[in-house]
Formats: sequence, C-alpha cells, structure tokens
Amino acid sequence: MKLYKYYLLLYKDCIVFETLLEYKGKEKPTVNFSHMETINFKTNINCSGCIAKVTPELNAAVGEGNWKVDTADPAKVLSVTGETDSRKIIATIEKVGFKAQRI
Repeated sequence: MKLYKYYLLLYKDCIVFETLLEYKGKEKPTVNFSHMETINFKTNINCSGCIAKVTPELNAAVGEGNWKVDTADPAKVLSVTGETDSRKIIATIEKVGFKAQRI
C-alpha cells in the first residue's frame, strides 16, 4: 500500500513544498538542505549606507536572508547562500554601482 505525504517546510524565508512517497513499515523520509551552496565575493560595500543601497536589489535577486556582507573584513566579503549563478550576483551588485569579484 502506498501512502502519499505532503511536507511544507520553511527554509530561509522560502517555502519548500515536497511530495514524498512513503511505503508502509519504512522510516519517514527527511529533506536534506545540504545542497545549499554558499559563494563569496570580494566587494567595495564598506558601510551600512552601502548595505542599505544594495539591500533591495540583492533581496530581489537572491532572496531576503540569503546574503550578508562582512564590512569588518578588509575584503568586504559578500556571502550568498542558495543562488549559484555568480554572474547574476555580480551584475546585481554592479547595477547599484559597486564592484564584486568571486573569491
């Protein structure tokens, strides 16, 4: 007998809807988010004003909560989780007037 179960998960402000097939007598399947990759960029985003300027564009491009800038690091590292298209991220940063280089 086949049982269909639906799981609705919230992960970093994204709703992930999984339909999982489960057979009677087996363990409940789990969802693994280890495939979420983080990529880093060296930028010239160096203050809270700069972060405020890029926030709307980055939120639209990669999702709110999926990026952060370490302004204490000399390289001003932008870390992005989930989005793996570095060209898209670089284009988004340059559109706002900043520079980004993948490291």
